[in-house]
Amino acid sequence: MSESSGASSLLAHVPDAVLVVTREGLIQEATGGCAAVLGWPAEELQGQSLEVLLPEHARRAHGALIDGFFARASRREMSESRGIQARHRDGQLLSVDVRLAPHGDCVVAVVRDVGRRVRAEAQVAETNETLRETNLELRRVGAERNRALGV
Repeated sequence: MSESSGASSLLAHVPDAVLVVTREGLIQEATGGCAAVLGWPAEELQGQSLEVLLPEHARRAHGALIDGFFARASRREMSESRGIQARHRDGQLLSVDVRLAPHGDCVVAVVRDVGRRVRAEAQVAETNETLRETNLELRRVGAERNRALGV
């Protein structure tokens, strides 16, 4: 087994979608994780424009983003990609984190579905707000009780 085919074999088992995209925005390679994350079999993505994975509102600006990435040609960590959405094959928008790394005239993009995390963070924020409101109410009731008791 060659080093290249060994790497491809390993990448086939990565749960995230891994895409190699050209400067022109064409998907040169895709891994098996694309089916699980984006609903697309890897073979069907190869040769397509990256725009098939972008929400409508993001398509117009994407060319400039690719140009800017290649002008700076540096890694972008997932922590820098909050709020990004990808379009699943069924048309549903997914919350994703994306990690980018230059690779010659291409960019390697690792796409991770973070929908569960985003929903959990929203639930935690809602719970925290409920607790804050409850705490304020308990303080108000405690203050009223102390006034009534003359404490």
